[in-house]
Amino acid sequence: DRVSTHEVNMRKPARSENDFESLGRFKMEQGEHGSVVLKAAGADGHLHADAVQIVPAVED
Repeated sequence: DRVSTHEVNMRKPARSENDFESLGRFKMEQGEHGSVVLKAAGADGHLHADAVQIVPAVED
């Protein structure tokens, strides 16, 4: 299994103009499954996500 960990400070504005915080580009083969796991470790409040957006990327 490939695992990639990213920490996002939700108290700061997103770096992109559409308010989504990019977690990177990940290559997946057709039929392969992926997941996004949210953890509240270190948070001093509630954790929630309004949306998770996964879009196909054009290869360079």
